[in-house]
Amino acid sequence: MPKQRLTDTQHFLLRNVSIIFLGLLINQLLQTGGSIILARVLNDPAKFGEVNLLLQIFGMISLFLNIGFNAALIYTFSREPDEAIRSKFRLALLGSTLFGILISILVSLLAPMLSHTYHLPALHGALIISTIMLVFNSIINIGVASFSGNRDFGIQAFFMVITTTLSTIGTVLGVLWPTEHLNLLENVSLWMGMGSILTAAFICWKVERVHKPKWLGSLSLPEIREMVNYGIPVWAGNIAKAFQQPFLVMMIGSSSVVAVGYLTNGFRITGFLNIITWAFMIVTFPFVAESSQDLEESRRRGTSCIRYNNILLYPLTALICLFPNQINGLFGASYTTDDSATYIRLMALGVFFSSIGRLGGNILAGIGKTKVTT
Repeated sequence: MPKQRLTDTQHFLLRNVSIIFLGLLINQLLQTGGSIILARVLNDPAKFGEVNLLLQIFGMISLFLNIGFNAALIYTFSREPDEAIRSKFRLALLGSTLFGILISILVSLLAPMLSHTYHLPALHGALIISTIMLVFNSIINIGVASFSGNRDFGIQAFFMVITTTLSTIGTVLGVLWPTEHLNLLENVSLWMGMGSILTAAFICWKVERVHKPKWLGSLSLPEIREMVNYGIPVWAGNIAKAFQQPFLVMMIGSSSVVAVGYLTNGFRITGFLNIITWAFMIVTFPFVAESSQDLEESRRRGTSCIRYNNILLYPLTALICLFPNQINGLFGASYTTDDSATYIRLMALGVFFSSIGRLGGNILAGIGKTKVTT
């Protein structure tokens, strides 16, 4: 029987998914390595849980950034790159930054309440300091979106690694090299904020070198409204699909910060499953959007994305479910318990069964049906 050859579109899909997957894999290794270092340096499940609670709150807040401007920019770059460079990049950057400032103000106002809810006074100052990171992450997301929409996945993967590297280094430095007048959580927030500033500066420099967008110019309210109308359903859909992890940790954290450590370790490991679907999601959006005028071609591309995603997920999910305690042992003997084994099994199955829904949302967004994704 003759060997079936890959089509050009399948080859393009798998090559670029491999590039993004490599970047996400490095990200996940950095995050997991940083978590292992923190667990062993702190040598205190309670403090380890406090730091991870802070990181999960950051993750929850970050979901609300950009209000869909990054998705709208990806869509425009995939279809009309000249228009994106001429005006849409500038509008997306402005809208995303202003919304990031608004979210930061809201976080500062809610900081006392969150600190009281978790009976953790140190959380108050840490959340206020984190507003630095939130504003600059809004800028980072738009810069990355410009390369995603342009289907320059190599640069996008590089940006992801840079972002995670500086963020992880900031987290570790906050523990190993604290500022005298700040507590543990405030130091972590401060160093992560410094990392986001450096990342934003580097990405903006790269955007200028590659795209040379028009940074200054007039504001077009109809164009902004068009971008918001397209982006908000994607933004809302992403929140609905991704909020469960940080929300679960935040709810558990209100009763036990030790359990937060167990959950976070589970998320670090099952994150290796997540990155498979995330790699396909990142590539699928512009990949399908490019052929959105040809629905039959878009269907073929979307089907290929789901098929290859599932083929890769099957064996890794089985591996995690079969050997949870051996994997959790990487974080130390105190994290190898029946509870942590149960957490990691349930999380692995959750990632597996939710992958089609998450990937399907990006396929629909790629053909312009963003309202269906919510």
